Amino acid sequence: MSRQEDRVEGESELLGQLAPGLARELHRPVQELADSLHFIDDAFGDVLELVEKYRRVLEVGAAPPKDDVLRQAEAYVDLEHLRRHVPQALERCVEGINEVVRTLRALSELNPPCSSEVRPADVNRGLESVVRAARSEYKYVADLDLDLGELPLLPCRSAQLNLAFLHLIVHAGRAIADRVGDSGDRGRIRVSTQRRGDRVVVSIEHDGRLLPTAIVEQQLVVAQDIVAGRHDGRLVIEHEEGHGTRLQVQLPLQGSSRSARPELAVVSV
Repeated sequence: MSRQEDRVEGESELLGQLAPGLARELHRPVQELADSLHFIDDAFGDVLELVEKYRRVLEVGAAPPKDDVLRQAEAYVDLEHLRRHVPQALERCVEGINEVVRTLRALSELNPPCSSEVRPADVNRGLESVVRAARSEYKYVADLDLDLGELPLLPCRSAQLNLAFLHLIVHAGRAIADRVGDSGDRGRIRVSTQRRGDRVVVSIEHDGRLLPTAIVEQQLVVAQDIVAGRHDGRLVIEHEEGHGTRLQVQLPLQGSSRSARPELAVVSV
């Protein structure tokens, strides 16, 4: 198999691996949404029943209100319970819908229309979407911090860059998982951006285990091809014993159509 075929297979393989985790991420808010809607539906039926009892009492005309009947009706539907919990259920519905929308938007950022065209893109927004899409790959073993600096729009193929970032974050999560094992310990991932001269610099730092260079190159071949081969950027991996690893992506602000593929730079400090 050629190197190009390896890269294409690597791109589709990672997205396929993320599919079960993304399905689980969507299942929770969708299930909470369904449960809340069922509760609201039942509550609405109870309130309608209570309203009907009120109407029947009012239809008596000049007769005095049947307070005991109304109190029994309110106790039956537990009006105070509904007053407390229906607003909470509505809030959960809104949160669930927003969670689903954010996840689906994150997926769309990985493959937007015209994704092969070079266009000005918001790197920070792309990273926020990637972090959400990759969440199932790190949330059980690591906490992730975002420190996004102010950046100009970057001429790039945004979907391809987001895929490169996705590979890097998944790699960080797996390196931490390899270190902590079943110990119950948690690692940390820090994703930061900054402008440095005529370049945008994206750093992904983690305290996972440093994997052998051959494995690193194999896992990051797609990211390296996208960053260096398609955007004239540079992917550097710096490891300092006892302090962790930094995966740094350096991208030129002027953009590029370069097709060469420099070797991955792995540095031990």
